[in-house]
Amino acid sequence: MAALVGGGVLLATGGDGDDEGGGGRKPQADKSVSAGPSAEPSVSESEALPSEDPTTEDPLGGGDKSRPAGDTGYQGQWQNAESKTLTIGSKLTSGQGKGKHSVSYIDAGGDGLCMGLGREQNGTGFRIALKCGTGDDAKYVSANLTQADDEVTIKWDKGGGTDVLPWINTA
Repeated sequence: MAALVGGGVLLATGGDGDDEGGGGRKPQADKSVSAGPSAEPSVSESEALPSEDPTTEDPLGGGDKSRPAGDTGYQGQWQNAESKTLTIGSKLTSGQGKGKHSVSYIDAGGDGLCMGLGREQNGTGFRIALKCGTGDDAKYVSANLTQADDEVTIKWDKGGGTDVLPWINTA
């Protein structure tokens, strides 16, 4: 954690096992930055910050952030005009869901927040299984997904209909 204090940077670190509330350590000032409000830290050309005009260059240095048309990857975030939002995370590396993707679906006007898992179907799509709600109000839903031209189509099981959600750039 870093905080700006009087033009300088104050660096606070986590505890070292000591239970005195403050972690047993005191914050230390970063000595590499001048504390004077008018002092400018020196920056080499290789460390230069991007221009402040976002129209002249990409501040993240990654080029075009659009999803290539026809990309069959499902990982990312998808949202339609009704604010139905599907988020597919990276593959889990441990636990019962190992090898499957974490999935969340938000439908504020319907099922609310749904959480679950998904997996690729041998190049023929993507399958999700979700739990919506909690306790006695919990509902389980599942669907098949297909993706083309920067949109994912969700075909809900048991006559639940179809939703089309465009990919959204979260970068």
